[in-house]
Amino acid sequence: MASIACLAMMGAAIGLASVELWRERATSWHLVRSLAVATAVCAVYYLGRTAGLALLGPESPTFQLLFGAGVTLLMAMVLLVVVSSSITALNNARRTEDLKELASRDALTGLLNRGGYLQQAQQRLRANLDAGVETAIVMADLDRFKAINDRFGHDAGDSVIRAFSDACRSTLRAADLVGRYGGEEFAMLLTGVDAEEGVRIAQRINAALAEHSGLPDGAGAPTASFGIVDTRNKAAGLQRLMREADRALYEAKAAGRSRAVVGLAMAGKEARLTS
Repeated sequence: MASIACLAMMGAAIGLASVELWRERATSWHLVRSLAVATAVCAVYYLGRTAGLALLGPESPTFQLLFGAGVTLLMAMVLLVVVSSSITALNNARRTEDLKELASRDALTGLLNRGGYLQQAQQRLRANLDAGVETAIVMADLDRFKAINDRFGHDAGDSVIRAFSDACRSTLRAADLVGRYGGEEFAMLLTGVDAEEGVRIAQRINAALAEHSGLPDGAGAPTASFGIVDTRNKAAGLQRLMREADRALYEAKAAGRSRAVVGLAMAGKEARLTS
């Protein structure tokens, strides 16, 4: 009876593992397909061996033919080979994903770099438009950044860039994207947000940035300017939205910095940011 119980538990455990692997069909099915098939076959075999042991007995010629030691050893070897190859494939895939993630990140801030942001923002914008979810595109630029670099050195400039990235992380949500677009310029995609709410988010980012205390005396509190557009024009793609947001950003700079300007959709509206 103990042998029957052990075989039944083994077959059930392998069967449950097979079920979990079959659930991976939507994601990494190509990597676990062989393992899923092998575990399903092994689960059927061990459950069949359990039934054969209970009904025929271990000395039955039929049991020995179908479920004897030689067949059991062969099944175990096949499963071992498939498990080993599948684990190797999964580890390689994981390392590849890790390398892709590293390649899409900015070394200084840990934010998405330009290429990583553009790729993910394109996908996120398309998904939001298909789902009818409002989206805001934001371009941001640190104010008087060159003067900080020239007067206090590049370490101070790097400190401000890191402080802005920290302010974005503490303000934005998991559904949002932010990337370092180049130098002291940043790009954001805000999900479920229109231009007016984008202004309020920009204000919160600037308020968090103003709390940064790592600059030398006399440098003043860092600020940023923002250009913001939203997707009320459903036909506009990511590149066009970013161009419009960039134009609004330059308007914010020309109007005195430390402010957000909303782009074409609501031309002429702007909001002074708190510092």
